[in-house]
Amino acid sequence: MRAPILLASFALLVAGATLAMQLDSRGSDSHAAETTLVADSGESAEVAALRDELASLRAELEAVRAQPTTRPAGSGRSEVIDVEAAVRAVLAEEGLLGVDGVAARAAAIDEATGEVVTIEDLVAMLLVGDLNEDEWNSIWNKARAAGLSKELIAAFEERAEQSPNDAEAQAQVGFAYLSTIAEIPDGPEKGAWGMKADAAFDRALEIDPNHWEARYTKAFSLSFWPPIFGKQAEAISNFEILVEKQGNLTRSSRHADTFLHLGNLYQQTGQHEKAAAIWAQGAAQFPDNAELLGRVSAASGN
Repeated sequence: MRAPILLASFALLVAGATLAMQLDSRGSDSHAAETTLVADSGESAEVAALRDELASLRAELEAVRAQPTTRPAGSGRSEVIDVEAAVRAVLAEEGLLGVDGVAARAAAIDEATGEVVTIEDLVAMLLVGDLNEDEWNSIWNKARAAGLSKELIAAFEERAEQSPNDAEAQAQVGFAYLSTIAEIPDGPEKGAWGMKADAAFDRALEIDPNHWEARYTKAFSLSFWPPIFGKQAEAISNFEILVEKQGNLTRSSRHADTFLHLGNLYQQTGQHEKAAAIWAQGAAQFPDNAELLGRVSAASGN
């Protein structure tokens, strides 16, 4: 499987991450608008039964919230138990949460659509064929709507751990990190997740230096780091490697982007002659690429 290049996400910032699935302690009304964990992906009759069961559970949770339970003695004062902790305790008792408070059952009902969404289904959809960017994003949006983006990332991490010598499995972790960029607020966390994605691509390239998607995505991502971080040289180096390796690959329209972005980086770093030369080289190989032709024309002053 080859993941699509997520240009829109990368253009925001090189990062990918996930928001942890959290239990909302603001009340049942807001909680009801969120995802409900369920045991499996049965038919509609089973879903209805699960809704009834979970409605009963919610009533129990509200009872827990209403009780002014205090912590055990020892702190010198009486404190109300953290609501979220109490909610997690009840859910754990019902078998809906694991020891770490992470969903033990990889399925959820998207209450907006009534659709049962499972991690297995999401992974299978992401691993089938050459998805375009819209298709890839649609699947991740489905995961977010079901509150399963954290679990989906964990599934890809597990696949990579189980197949440490599989370059594709390692690259998929990087794609997964980057696919959730929209969920991360602007700030240092974005950079941290960008570094995690970069490390995943490095692992893939250690196994298979010819993995085009891993190297291209790494190079493209690095090109968006602010110059102060000094990532441009590394991005240029990886694009240069791609130009060389693409000569031995079946030509793809996506290969034109290597010439385009490498030329852009040359131009940004003051290497104007090299920029013009690489754009011209790309235009010769991809004469129908309007962006490359435009760069060549601009560089020649036409």
